[in-house]
Amino acid sequence: SHLPQDLLTNLFPSGGKILALDIGCNAGNLTLALSRKYSTDNLQLNILGIDIDETLIERAKKANNNSDNDNKPSSEKCGNVEFVCADVMSEKGSQEIQGFLNANGVEKFDVVFLFSVTMWIHLHHGDSGLENLIKTC
Repeated sequence: SHLPQDLLTNLFPSGGKILALDIGCNAGNLTLALSRKYSTDNLQLNILGIDIDETLIERAKKANNNSDNDNKPSSEKCGNVEFVCADVMSEKGSQEIQGFLNANGVEKFDVVFLFSVTMWIHLHHGDSGLENLIKTC
């Protein structure tokens, strides 16, 4: 409820298909909330949620499967959300990201959500790790 309603419509006034990456998505709560809030008739938000913790990704997948979109009003539906377990800094993480981009016929994401993982990446991979992450996304 604290997310501005016009966040994505201001960035993408013509709507259409928006690809988003949520790095460090945890159990998917915010990922699914973003999808519910910003997927509209004019804007299709497709999100790839990625996290290194397998247990959290399983929770996210379960929450996504339990969303029961067919019986919800459009204001509560989730758009196209996928969750994968991978270290975003690993080859597998890069492959997951690239696979999602390829499947959607684009080279880059329109929006990247990166909440509280940049410090972890910097500590474990240094400046070059942050630079590589930005290039990948």
